[in-house]
Amino acid sequence: MDKEQVSKMLSDMLQQRMSAPAANNKKLQSWERESRVGADFEDFKYTMEGSKEVITLVEGSNQLGHRVWDTCVQVCKMLEKSPEICKSKRVLELGSGCGLMSLVIHKLGAANVVATDLPAVVDHLEKNIKNCESSNKIQVSTLTWGSPNASTDDVISNVDLVVASDVTITASAVPLLVSTIDTILDKNPTASAIIGGPNHREGWPVFLDACSHFNIFTYPESSLHPDYISKKVSIVKLSRK
Repeated sequence: MDKEQVSKMLSDMLQQRMSAPAANNKKLQSWERESRVGADFEDFKYTMEGSKEVITLVEGSNQLGHRVWDTCVQVCKMLEKSPEICKSKRVLELGSGCGLMSLVIHKLGAANVVATDLPAVVDHLEKNIKNCESSNKIQVSTLTWGSPNASTDDVISNVDLVVASDVTITASAVPLLVSTIDTILDKNPTASAIIGGPNHREGWPVFLDACSHFNIFTYPESSLHPDYISKKVSIVKLSRK
């Protein structure tokens, strides 16, 4: 992915975020944030279910990669409900942003976790990871979608599970995202990918169409944490046919 492609993708995603629909007087749950897109958020706090440990993340004014969104929270709570999904797994997160999902997965017993994002985001990501986790068991790495090379080979190899959330906001991001997932699963044929996204955004149906060569399993509501369910969020598991 060259600089022009990155610039267009980021521009499209920012435009989509800034055009978030109003809440239409619907009472929002405390964890729902997308309809509050214009709000000035304080540090984000996430409480683990069992230990009640609080993960505190610094957010930034940049909408892209510097905020925690609804999909990420819902996926994290689903993983907390079923920790066997990631326990003892080698996990690679795409578009890690503030780092919440990588931190939760680490605390749920993953064998190792690699959190990745674009160069413009990775410094913010690394600061949050270091502030929350002193054991150095979460690796932070730059990964530009659609641009596998020798320098990223170690990052995308030896993976059991790929995870990502809020990476399908725009249609323009989908080809590079799917290409990257393809490359990772080619290197790790028994691996799977769990991807969550806002299903009311333009990118979600495009993403599902682009993934037609995978087995696609959509997690039902019964798989989700009962207190963290949004009709605007869908979560799927991809694996090789």
